[in-house]
Amino acid sequence: MSKYSVAKVVTVAFLVFLQACTTISKVEVGEQTIGENFKFKANAGWNKISIPYGPAQQWTREGITLDRLLIYSAIQTGTTMHPNIPGSKLKPIAFSSSMPPEQLVEMFKQVFVNDGSEFTLSKTDRADWAGRKAVKFEFSSVRKIDNVRLLGVGYAFVEKGQLYAMVYSAPRLAFYPREQAGVNQMISSASLKSN
Repeated sequence: MSKYSVAKVVTVAFLVFLQACTTISKVEVGEQTIGENFKFKANAGWNKISIPYGPAQQWTREGITLDRLLIYSAIQTGTTMHPNIPGSKLKPIAFSSSMPPEQLVEMFKQVFVNDGSEFTLSKTDRADWAGRKAVKFEFSSVRKIDNVRLLGVGYAFVEKGQLYAMVYSAPRLAFYPREQAGVNQMISSASLKSN
């Protein structure tokens, strides 16, 4: 068996193990608070996955193989941004509060390619988000494990040395176009209470 095949088997086994240990809970419609001071209004149909994706909360509407919203609140410098995949030789990706916007986007790219998936950045821009100056990025991705093509959007900013971000991805056919308006509405409702 080749190194590639062994790595793929280990990755699949790890994902199956995670799914077996995962519980899903329904998210109530209305205001949600993540951490102490990051808030947004959830619309209907979301579920929270019990196992976080690195430091992010993981939400889904249709199941994590079909759509995923990653929510990061008050992430500290030095935090590893992705789950450890057994057998991976890739260097851990850690957040640093000194990262400028373009490095934040590069960090999220590395989160998506950590399992060998492809990532193509299609657009970056400055945005007013959650009452702060943020970076917005749009991307496409090809998931390594099943070659599904995804589209995604993310917003991120650093406040008092801590990272706040929301990143959504879903298959580009049907799921992303169908959910885009509702996801944008939810992301746009985010706010950060000043300490």
